[in-house]
Amino acid sequence: MEGGITVFLTLLILIGLGIGGFLLFGAGGFARKKQMEGELGDDPAGARPEHVRAEDDSDATMNVPPPPTRAQPPE
Repeated sequence: MEGGITVFLTLLILIGLGIGGFLLFGAGGFARKKQMEGELGDDPAGARPEHVRAEDDSDATMNVPPPPTRAQPPE
């Protein structure tokens, strides 16, 4: 009885891995094909992001207050 369960579970795992791999790589191939045809996204095919240089980034720093000090216990 245990042998049949082992074979069934092994086949179930192998089939699950096969379907998962197909879906993973199949979805990537489908998305890549649509990207190459220009049907995916609003950007033109081959568009690259533009990098903008900040002139004054002094407001980007955070002013973190110092941690509170503990009161000294009475002597």
